[in-house]
Amino acid sequence: MSTDNQENAPSAEPFGDDCGSQTDGGHLWDEIQVCVQKQPGPCLEVESRWGVMRGRKGSTTDFQLVPTERLRGIECPKIWASGATNYWSAAQGRIPHYFSHPAAAGLGINSKQARREEQLHIHMSQCAPQALRDLEEYEKQQKIATDPTKWKNTVLPVTGYASETRNYRVMKSGNLSDNLFYTLRHYVVGDDSKMQYQTMIVLPAKYGLYILNSESALPSGTNTCNHLLDCA
Repeated sequence: MSTDNQENAPSAEPFGDDCGSQTDGGHLWDEIQVCVQKQPGPCLEVESRWGVMRGRKGSTTDFQLVPTERLRGIECPKIWASGATNYWSAAQGRIPHYFSHPAAAGLGINSKQARREEQLHIHMSQCAPQALRDLEEYEKQQKIATDPTKWKNTVLPVTGYASETRNYRVMKSGNLSDNLFYTLRHYVVGDDSKMQYQTMIVLPAKYGLYILNSESALPSGTNTCNHLLDCA
C-alpha cells in the first residue's frame, strides 16, 4: 500500500484543457493506446471503451480500469456529461473476474493533486477491513444517506489502513446504474472547477454499495483513496 498520499501538496493550477489532448504523452495514456492497437497488449483485457491492467506489477489485489478515450482525470467535464460512459459500473462488473473474494474489494479514484498518472483510471483494489466494519455499524445506526440530496451533509469518520481515520461523505446505493461522477458533481460539489479536488471510493455492502467522497478542504478529510484501498 502506498503511504505517499500527497494530502498536503499545494493545489496545482487548473489545466487549460481539463480533459487533455490525443497528442499528450504520459505512461498510462500511452499504455492504453497500445492495448487498443495490440488487443490486449499490456492490458489483461480491453474493449472499445476501456481496458483493465494491473496497478502493481504481479499484484493479485490491485487492478485499474482505464478509459480508451483521452480523459485526464476526475476534473474532465466529459465524464459527468449526459451520455458519458459509466466507468464505475464497468469497473464493478469486473470485480468478480479479478477477485476471489469480491466482498473485500472496492473501487476508487484520486483527486488531481494526489494521482500519479495523467489519464483517468479507477482503482480496483482490496479494501481496508475496518472501513467495512465502520460502515456496517453506521448503517445499523441509520446514519448513512440513501438520498443523493443528503449525501453532501452526511459526514462520517471511517478507519482505513494503518488505523488512520479520515472523514468522508457517505451514501449507500443499491447499484451503480447512475453515473457517480454526475451524482458527485451535481449533489455535492456544485462547481466544475472544484471537481479536481475530490476523491471517491465505492466499497461493498451486504446489500448494495457504500459511496464515499472526501477532499482536503473537508475537516479531517483526504484527497486520496489510498487510506481505504490497497492501491499503488
